[in-house]
Amino acid sequence: MRQSWWRCFSSRLSKRIVRSAFLSIVLLELFLFIPSYIFRERELFRSLETDSLTTLLTLRGTLATPPPEEDNANPESSTLNPPSNASTQDRRLLAALKQQVETKEVIAGAALYRANGQFLGDFGAREDIPEVDQEILRRNRLFTAKYRVQERYDIVWPAERFNNQYIVAFRLRTLEIRRAMVNYTLQRLAMVLAVSAFVSLVLLTRLQKILITPILQFRDDLTAAGQAAGQEDTPLFYTFYQTRQDELGDVAVAFCQMYHQVRQEIRDRRRAEAALIGEQEKSERLLLNILPGAIARRLKEDPAALASRFDEVTILFADIVGFTELASQMKPLELLTQLNGIFSAFDKLAEHYGLEKIKTIGDAYMIVGGIPTPRPDHAIAVLEMAIEMLAVMQDFHQPDGKPYQLRIGINTGPVIAGVIGRKKFSYDLWGDAVNIASRMESHGLSNHIQVTPVTYERLKHLYEFEKRTGLVIKNVGTMDTYLYKGRKVVETASKVQSAPVA
Repeated sequence: MRQSWWRCFSSRLSKRIVRSAFLSIVLLELFLFIPSYIFRERELFRSLETDSLTTLLTLRGTLATPPPEEDNANPESSTLNPPSNASTQDRRLLAALKQQVETKEVIAGAALYRANGQFLGDFGAREDIPEVDQEILRRNRLFTAKYRVQERYDIVWPAERFNNQYIVAFRLRTLEIRRAMVNYTLQRLAMVLAVSAFVSLVLLTRLQKILITPILQFRDDLTAAGQAAGQEDTPLFYTFYQTRQDELGDVAVAFCQMYHQVRQEIRDRRRAEAALIGEQEKSERLLLNILPGAIARRLKEDPAALASRFDEVTILFADIVGFTELASQMKPLELLTQLNGIFSAFDKLAEHYGLEKIKTIGDAYMIVGGIPTPRPDHAIAVLEMAIEMLAVMQDFHQPDGKPYQLRIGINTGPVIAGVIGRKKFSYDLWGDAVNIASRMESHGLSNHIQVTPVTYERLKHLYEFEKRTGLVIKNVGTMDTYLYKGRKVVETASKVQSAPVA
């Protein structure tokens, strides 16, 4: 709960809403305060008028009361410097007025006039004498004047208030009014702040429950939704379990619909991507079954760069002896099964020795060592595979039970290798070295491996060979060849460097 409150107070939205509400209440209260201030000030000044009117009534009562004996004996003792034409009544009234000025703290000064405007006397300090001009006296009406700097308030009561005989002017002190107004302002300000704070707190409490907390939880749900959109399990979203009949409820429903839709789209996309990756892998495997890996990558990157020259590679041709004649005696399925078994075994050997299968032509099989990645031991690798091919052939038998026989020819030399065709790709080799390797096979002996002098020079330090002389090769002429007889050292195959299988 404490964390929820802290999140509410730290929410930028709640701060903006509450701040706006707080300022609005303060401005409204200030707007209402101005007329109330004026009304309150008027009330206080009316109270001063009432006090001065009470004093006026007291003075009127003085005239209605018979004078004391001492006043009749010495009427001039009741006032200070009265006018020469002042009557006894005037002197009594001046004396009473003087007494009121001296006894009432609110009265700073006073002046007395006859109804015709004749001045009779005044009391108080010089700055506390009411300022009454002849125009005011001639109009003979209630007159008030405020002096805020001096904190004084003048009020002139007309003759009609004094038996139509006298005009009385008072200068009243307003210091207490100013203090009262300051206290009033501070009280109202404190009340405004208290009301604004209370309303803001109530508003914040309500916002925390009905708006801020749902928004913050909705934000957390959005974050969790982004993290869990691709997962199998659905998180427990707060928004899913809210039933609101307002705009936030509509947002929650839209969020739920969007989440499920996005999640379904992600699932569909992943399935499509997985299917696409699977098909791409199938295509890659199919392409690698047709072309070497390095050539396949070059073909995808730059279809124009499809031919390369290799200065020295070793080519092997192998042919199953008499298989063409036997094919006419075998059923198609049996023929296909036999060839597939033999060539599949050869493919495993080629993969083991890191050699590249070029093609099969009928019952003939062609591989090469040293391409597409050059390697120094290509001749050794090809010969080792040829030895394994002769051993593998002992596991396959003709319909009469006899094992198949294999004729193998090997040559070493430069070739040009590349891809031909645009619809059905074919990686092939060209050059005299290829033709001579083919002649080594066709002029070879059953179950023997025949190599050219170039290949012999690469292998003679490791293997035993029997020389054949005077062999006539088509388009080449007479040349010496060599038949493999065995290894000179034990574990020669361990000297074959493993080459990367493309």
